[in-house]
Amino acid sequence: MFDFCNGNILEKLDLNLLKIFEVVYHYQSITKAASHLHISVPAVSQAIKRLRVTLPEPLFLREGKGMAPTEHAVNLHHYINCGLEHILTGFTLAIDNAERPRDIFVACQPHIGSIVMPKIFHARKSNELLCLSHIDLPTNEGAAEYLLLNNKADLVIDYQPVYNNAIEYKAFCRESLVVLCRKNHPRLKNSISLESYRREEHAVIINSTLNRLTVKADIHRIAPDRTISFSSHFLNSLIAVVESTDMICLFPRILAQQMIKAYEVKILQHNLTIEPPTLYVMYHKDIKNDRVLTDLANAFKNEV
Repeated sequence: MFDFCNGNILEKLDLNLLKIFEVVYHYQSITKAASHLHISVPAVSQAIKRLRVTLPEPLFLREGKGMAPTEHAVNLHHYINCGLEHILTGFTLAIDNAERPRDIFVACQPHIGSIVMPKIFHARKSNELLCLSHIDLPTNEGAAEYLLLNNKADLVIDYQPVYNNAIEYKAFCRESLVVLCRKNHPRLKNSISLESYRREEHAVIINSTLNRLTVKADIHRIAPDRTISFSSHFLNSLIAVVESTDMICLFPRILAQQMIKAYEVKILQHNLTIEPPTLYVMYHKDIKNDRVLTDLANAFKNEV
């Protein structure tokens, strides 16, 4: 790292003088350098004199109509040329990175993605250089923690927060559950009682993350002996089976409101004591230094 504490030379030196020195060195002529730089000959001469004040030896000697560089100038040119190349490369890379679309990876279960991705997308604040990527959150224990700690995901959204000193989490909404059945169900019209809920056949999701919905909703308590006739890892399969049978299923309300437009199913009113599970957004604490990720994380306002 450059030692900025030793700044005596930098305080005295105008870095623009190095540019003028390089042009004079290239042309070995004050007049040609002035023409190249579109400044006056006296301005170039004055710049070389100012640079000479900071150095122990002369830079150029007059030779006929030109300026011959001294050995000191040759050595100075070598270091300045290398330094300027590094500086220009650094600026070029910085500009290229700033103009290149940035990928933001959000990990969550597919059905959660249907709920939160529109919110995240609108939180981009018209930043067209952001590319949002929704990746699946594996259902095995510790997956969310692994993704965040190993920079595999920028945000993770799930029903279970991660307890790690390096990870921040916050609850942002409760996801209420509804009961779905097919539209022309022979027994269920607009509502369902607890007795009917216990009596009907059930279709359930077996994804382990979504199983937390069932646990939190305490379905085992209110219907411990319910008959489960179909189970699936996929919500689309679940809703398709419900549409074509007399089975019922629990479904996230937001998704259910979307599904009733595409499937021949309906939402049943109920008075079941179902506690809405909480959704959490999680991210590495280091994002406090990242304005983009901070803005996205702050888009999840606490609605609990």
